[in-house]
Amino acid sequence: MINLAIAGKPNCGKSTFFAAATMAPAEIANYPFTTIDANNGVAYVRVECACKSLGIENCPACQDGVRFIPIGLIDVAGLVEGAHTGRGLGNKFLDNLREADAIIHILDASGSTDAEGNPVEKGSHNPKQDIGFIESEMKMWVYGLIEKNWNKIQRSSQQKNYSIEDAVADQLAGLQITVNHVEEAVRITGINLKTCNEEELINFCGVLVQHAKPFIVIGNKADFAPAELLEELKKEDIKFTCAAGELALKKAAESGLINYIAGDGDFTINAPEKLTAP
Repeated sequence: MINLAIAGKPNCGKSTFFAAATMAPAEIANYPFTTIDANNGVAYVRVECACKSLGIENCPACQDGVRFIPIGLIDVAGLVEGAHTGRGLGNKFLDNLREADAIIHILDASGSTDAEGNPVEKGSHNPKQDIGFIESEMKMWVYGLIEKNWNKIQRSSQQKNYSIEDAVADQLAGLQITVNHVEEAVRITGINLKTCNEEELINFCGVLVQHAKPFIVIGNKADFAPAELLEELKKEDIKFTCAAGELALKKAAESGLINYIAGDGDFTINAPEKLTAP
């Protein structure tokens, strides 16, 4: 089972997204650093079951022709700029990413939280400013790990049948970074790890992170976002979501009030008499 980390600045809706995806309990509140310790749960990717094309009826492996593939989710503490230096809960956050195969970066598409995760007036913070900062923090974190152990890496690479790429990969093995990741980053950057300067090594670390820990960016609170912010974000490679809405639908389905399968475009009400007007 692959593991995905849910990351982002504080108070952007990470824990709501986690709860909606997993239905596992997570503390949700409108203030920074609500999440201190990582939450772990299992979510499911919705795919069409092969029973439809095979003409199999009453398939035991799906629900109404829909199959759900399990993936692990890790809801980690919020990240602020400078986390790689230990600012905020930085080191704790970055440690939580060790087991992740890829990272879901949650943005507050509504612009209702500032760069530190503090609540502000809707639309007053441009979420485009938050794109890329997690990758940057991870790049500098990986660079720090390599730079701190550079002499050891250089000495190790002098062994017979043991390259500097092997040495770097071994140093970063705890992050699930392999020699294949290192060699691919070397190929893309054209770097010579034995003779590179600081700038070249930092750039190499950025490429390495992109390949070892791929990112997808999610614009959360899209239902609450001003139209002009959504239009700006649509120009970026961003997917949109409303985690709070999905969580409400799942809870209503769980209680039997509605018929809804995660990912459906609509739902039906089972017991309208039990519903009250807002």
